[in-house]
Amino acid sequence: MAESNIDLGNLLKFVVENKKIKVQLKADQTCSVAADDPKPLIKVFNYILNYLNLSSKDIIDINLKGQSRGSLLCFIISTDKKELTPISDKMQDVLRDYNATMRIIFESGMYVQVLIYFCRDYVPENVIIEV
Repeated sequence: MAESNIDLGNLLKFVVENKKIKVQLKADQTCSVAADDPKPLIKVFNYILNYLNLSSKDIIDINLKGQSRGSLLCFIISTDKKELTPISDKMQDVLRDYNATMRIIFESGMYVQVLIYFCRDYVPENVIIEV
């Protein structure tokens, strides 16, 4: 069992500040996940930012919102791409360790959205991809 909490807002700010891509970040200050090691989560956030940056050079909008049973993290970027590159299967394994699930929504030629839900009460299902 985890002994401490990771502040998701501060972790996102840390990752974004070290990237050379255009990002707009809005984060609730009350969002956290029970875990000791933030490094795998940093790798997931970096992977997602790099993944989305390949879809478009527009601004990536990131929104972190606290909810009653967890926290919802949304990354979204507009794109003119007609096909989506598959995301690494490793993301699912890492996120499961943080009681999180990921959903990817792709509207061809319009946008790519990555939703990560950090759950407080249960272990979530697998990654969901909607195309």
